[in-house]
Amino acid sequence: MLKLLMILILSNVMLFATEDRLDDLDAKVIAFVEKTVASNENYVFDKVTILKKEDLPETKTWKAYAIRVDVILLKQENKKISMNDI
Repeated sequence: MLKLLMILILSNVMLFATEDRLDDLDAKVIAFVEKTVASNENYVFDKVTILKKEDLPETKTWKAYAIRVDVILLKQENKKISMNDI
């Protein structure tokens, strides 16, 4: 469910992006992911990293992002895990 929500919101962010606003789009994507990955009693959010960014050939102003989200599991001796998403 979280993955679907992230895809929908990222699509909306990219839909309204124009060439002059693409420079700060990376920061907006990172800020959005930080807000959507809420910490709970099982894990704490650590960081998000943009792994890859590509222009979509169908629409020139859209970009596809591959991201990595790192979280720290609290119940497993602070084990750190990473999840990749597009």
